[in-house]
Amino acid sequence: MNVELVFSGHGMIIENPVDLLKERIKEIDEKANKYISIIKSGISTVSGIA
Repeated sequence: MNVELVFSGHGMIIENPVDLLKERIKEIDEKANKYISIIKSGISTVSGIA
């Protein structure tokens, strides 16, 4: 599907939603990798990760 605009129902109209989604997914992956690295280093408690 080739989507150029998203009308979210609230807030602004989202232009180039595919680019936005790619950026958000990249950020989520980076954050997940950060936590994976922390856990692999041996830290496994919430207080240690925070």
